[in-house]
Amino acid sequence: SLGFNTINHYGYFANNGTIDASGTFAKLLDNAKSAGLQVNVGTESDEARNDLTLFIGKYDSHPSGWGYSVYDEPATRGIAIADQDAKITQLRGLTQKYLTMVDLLVSKSAFKQLFSTNYDIVFVDSYATRNGKATLQERIKKDLENMRMDFGGIKAMTKQQRIYPVVSAMLNSGSYYTDDPAQIIATSEIYGKVGGGNFGMFAWDAVGDTEITGRLRDNVDFKELAKRLTSQDVRTPL
Repeated sequence: SLGFNTINHYGYFANNGTIDASGTFAKLLDNAKSAGLQVNVGTESDEARNDLTLFIGKYDSHPSGWGYSVYDEPATRGIAIADQDAKITQLRGLTQKYLTMVDLLVSKSAFKQLFSTNYDIVFVDSYATRNGKATLQERIKKDLENMRMDFGGIKAMTKQQRIYPVVSAMLNSGSYYTDDPAQIIATSEIYGKVGGGNFGMFAWDAVGDTEITGRLRDNVDFKELAKRLTSQDVRTPL
């Protein structure tokens, strides 16, 4: 009902308290099919790590399968380019579907190559933060500067034309990400439109994470933000 067409799921079902403890990729894919949704399947769950060939063979023919998330934030986690390329090569031999990753620009430096150039689609997860600025407008300005650096830097590093922003839909009580919904919505309204109409939204349910104090599931303003962003036209890149 919010206009989304694809779920990106890493398969950490047991990490969300008891609410998803019995979840499996098989159930997820079947449920997505019944709702008319596609799934970008994570390949870093225990099931995938145990035997990637068996994992892909088990799910690749499912009609809801759209692609595979190769890595979640590989540069942030220090995963070498050689290791990224090795996994991409392995997956290329197992599937014809999209291979994706998501990350932000580590240390805001665009001068050290940290990403493989062999992904099919790249997502850039740049979120509103507690950036030390006093007023709401100052915080928004700083966030947008960081988002521009993240998006442009990763686009340059990955040489990828299919690069899409990921906005947040969560309130965070921790020390880094903001708990100000006005700040999140204001930055997302702009950043969520730099991908030519394609974007992702981090809808972190995180029932077991005490720092997540609000989420898409129960925030009307975030739901309205999602509707506005999903209603934008898909535009041909310049």
